[in-house]
Amino acid sequence: MVTKTDFLMPDFLKKENRPVQYFTEEYISQCRKMSLEEIVEKISEQQDFFWQMHLAKNFNESVLISLKVPKNLLKQFRKKCEVTDVKYQSQIKNLMIDWLLK
Repeated sequence: MVTKTDFLMPDFLKKENRPVQYFTEEYISQCRKMSLEEIVEKISEQQDFFWQMHLAKNFNESVLISLKVPKNLLKQFRKKCEVTDVKYQSQIKNLMIDWLLK
């Protein structure tokens, strides 16, 4: 039976489109033995992995931006990139990714 909410609900929220995780008894038993610090560390690792995968998937499309930067800052940044043999725009992107993964 089709209801009103079937038309209003986005596809990704519909029950049949949601991913399901299954855990073994062994995994659940290991999780119960973890300390709070270990749990926090595990969550942090999973978030890092999520961002790495999410960013890698979505790097196909780039957007042109305009950014005002103090002249001397840009000059020094470009010099350091040149010395280390890194394209300065690539380095800006790397800094953005590193910041997101923190």
